[in-house]
Amino acid sequence: MDTITLRNYFILFRKMIIYNLRIIFANKFIWFLAGSIGFYLGLSVLYVFTNDISRMSDLYGVFIFSGILLVFYPAVF
Repeated sequence: MDTITLRNYFILFRKMIIYNLRIIFANKFIWFLAGSIGFYLGLSVLYVFTNDISRMSDLYGVFIFSGILLVFYPAVF
């Protein structure tokens, strides 16, 4: 395969990904990412400073909920 053609495919693929991300996140991806990280850090700090010993299932819920917010919240719009 010619390198120019391969380079064109990579450029096209990158532009397609960027275009779809702009549609999905409405150019506000950084805010969705910041919100998810902030939510995760907030819950993590609450779990660290409570006197109870956290179970692994509780921590898994914190991790999965942050990921669900990041993935599925923009899809609603």
